[in-house]
Amino acid sequence: PCKMEPGHYFFIDGRDEEWPEGSLLSVIAWFEGEKRKIIWQRQVEEGGPREMPSFQHSYQVLGSLTQMKMIPMKATRGLRNVFEYSTRFGLQSYETFQFVRDNDRDQTIYPARTMPKSTSVPVRGPDAAGSKNFFAVSGRQGERLQLRLEVADGHVVVSAIVSSGTRTWHSQEGRNRRRYYVAGNWAERGILMSQDSENPDRYWAKMTMASRPGRAEFQIWIDEDPHRALFPEAPNGSSGGCMVGGPGVSDNKFVIDGYAGASFEICLDLKSSHKWRTVTWTKLPDQIALW
Repeated sequence: PCKMEPGHYFFIDGRDEEWPEGSLLSVIAWFEGEKRKIIWQRQVEEGGPREMPSFQHSYQVLGSLTQMKMIPMKATRGLRNVFEYSTRFGLQSYETFQFVRDNDRDQTIYPARTMPKSTSVPVRGPDAAGSKNFFAVSGRQGERLQLRLEVADGHVVVSAIVSSGTRTWHSQEGRNRRRYYVAGNWAERGILMSQDSENPDRYWAKMTMASRPGRAEFQIWIDEDPHRALFPEAPNGSSGGCMVGGPGVSDNKFVIDGYAGASFEICLDLKSSHKWRTVTWTKLPDQIALW
């Protein structure tokens, strides 16, 4: 045991497994020789959770409409976990916004892509990865704008209500709540990684080496967002040869060396037992032309 360091906490996240609100958890800590270990697991209750948590989160809105200050949202009377904020459009007739939970910028709720034009863009968070992503809505100067945030069982609904109508964005649950793309110097757009059918924490993508220069550089971007990149902590990262940093911004890239036409399979293993092997790749067999 030692003095607690500010900001150092264990983080329990049941969203991938879609644990329902009110799930009962057991936390076990023990010493094994000089090693200290801790695990937690969900306790399944017959008939579902028997009680809801008594703790009530607070939510704040920030953006152009608040001059980037966190302003508390009001809980809607008679509705559980529904929060609202009302204001009016300013001179630009265009406002941007995102949400924060419990006044903690590491718990931001944001769109998968900043300034989404379509409501099909999913809501992400709360987490620390989307501080640069904002929702956007337009209207007339002086027109009333009402923002609504609904949270239930990990599902987040964001609504922007104006006189001309309502724009609504939804989150995605389970492991679908994020997508991974390989962003490399051989392609103009990122390559969506496929999820392994047997190991849902493993993602893969194939690439073929260009004719020149025989070297491929890449990062892995969450939701095609360069501000949420996974990258090697050391420059020119090799397969399984370094720790993986992020999500964040970095000039560091993974590097694949090979000859023109060689194909590789890039793998992202989020639950790898060896942290150095979170990002790896293997060369695929050459295809033999049949004449």
